[in-house]
Amino acid sequence: MEDFHKDCSIPARSSKGHRRGALSALRRRNAAGLLNHLRTNGPCTRVEFAHAAALDTKTVTNLVNVLLKERLIISDGLADSSGGRPAERLTLNPNGAYAVGVDLGARSLRTVIIGLTGQVIAMTENKLQTPSDSEKMLTQITDDIRATIKQANLRSRRRLVGIGFASPGFLDREAGVALEAVHIRGWKNVPVVEHLSKAFGRRVILEEATRAMALGELWFGQGRQEKNFVCLDLGFGIGAGIVSNGKLHYGVSETGGEIGHTTVKRHGLRCRCGKRGCLETVASGEAIGRLANRSSASAVAKAARTGDRTAKRVIREAGTYLGIAAANLINLLNPGLLVLNGGLCRMGDLLLEPFTQSLNRHALNRSLAAARIELSALGNRAGAMGAATLALRSCFEYETAISIQRSAKDR
Repeated sequence: MEDFHKDCSIPARSSKGHRRGALSALRRRNAAGLLNHLRTNGPCTRVEFAHAAALDTKTVTNLVNVLLKERLIISDGLADSSGGRPAERLTLNPNGAYAVGVDLGARSLRTVIIGLTGQVIAMTENKLQTPSDSEKMLTQITDDIRATIKQANLRSRRRLVGIGFASPGFLDREAGVALEAVHIRGWKNVPVVEHLSKAFGRRVILEEATRAMALGELWFGQGRQEKNFVCLDLGFGIGAGIVSNGKLHYGVSETGGEIGHTTVKRHGLRCRCGKRGCLETVASGEAIGRLANRSSASAVAKAARTGDRTAKRVIREAGTYLGIAAANLINLLNPGLLVLNGGLCRMGDLLLEPFTQSLNRHALNRSLAAARIELSALGNRAGAMGAATLALRSCFEYETAISIQRSAKDR
């Protein structure tokens, strides 16, 4: 992609190299500013963006010309005129860039490809074939990515900016290694980034699964208008993705959000993490199936709907404990939004009714009144979409040079 240091009018510096670097950085900053403005506010004219960004019209015109040439933005028709020539409206080009997102679950693997505006172009979902063998899982992951790319039938694979990978458990994000996932026995010390980078020749970014889910909600879901919210992932395991001031919360050792391993029963059952009485021992999908002596949480829900008392009791108790956990999150963090997602949400009122009752009993009235409680509109795509966003957002960050190489045919 054309370097953004051309035609930028700021004073020359004593060092030519220093000046060129400063020009490039400024142009990238302005480009990111325009792209983000279009992402968050929708179509606008050159004059509207110049006013919002406090830039002169010449700078904006030069910037727009570059982004139009690179096809990151396109014309969206003409704005209404109050007299005189109507101005051209600009918008993001949905096909200006693509990103792959992979969401590794305890039992399944979801892969999506999204465009620059977050539209899902292709999605595959498969069961993990060998969840105790990391090498075979990497092979399946690689095959699924290739299959999803083929399904997407992209206009230009050269516009594929990268791959985001959402993994459960503990990570070394800097090294690109998945350290351990308590629900996937063979997923330990896996060099995810190295493997996928070699396989696809693209930038690969690793993130914890529930945080990726929260990022998906922040960019494309219920959290688009919120800077402070929590995404509660209710599935085979339980996690919380925390967004504070518009950014993901990690904690000092990057273990923030492990709500599933907070103690709710002092002398409770031993958890997979090695501790006793964790929330996951009484309220996770794995626990619900085990406590009701069924093959899965969905089987327990099916039994409860036919009147099975044990199944109803287990789900009711799980909902009660989840309500307590959610109340603690609301009391501690005072978020404006709590998003519920994960397979357990498909139980509907069987789980959500005792959850809501428990939440109302235990949350502070003032904090609860300030928080919207919403089911995710992204559903089971949220984690994979958030993973793809890890790669896609490089197009919107001035610190990272946008580098989409194009073939002669693309030009």
